[in-house]
Amino acid sequence: MNAKNPKSVPQLTLTSVHPTHEQIAQRAHQIWLFEGRPTGRERQHWIIAEALLQAEIDCDLTRRQIMARRHHRQTIDNTHVTPPAAHRYAHSLPRLTALNA
Repeated sequence: MNAKNPKSVPQLTLTSVHPTHEQIAQRAHQIWLFEGRPTGRERQHWIIAEALLQAEIDCDLTRRQIMARRHHRQTIDNTHVTPPAAHRYAHSLPRLTALNA
């Protein structure tokens, strides 16, 4: 947590799929402050903070997986462009230019 801004939330980095000890401690401290600084609830705050951070990581990973699938699907769709029907069958149509000559 930033000393100048006690409400700042630590940014999660996806270097791993689990929150760091520092991130959990900062979030538990924020929860403790939000609840009015109660005594004897350190373990509950820690568990809640860890669960919240893990949910954020899981949500972000899921979002990234969905976006990657969409990008992959879009890339496949863009590389296999089928021409319009008129161009597909142009080779089988009679040539009209010979009639106009």
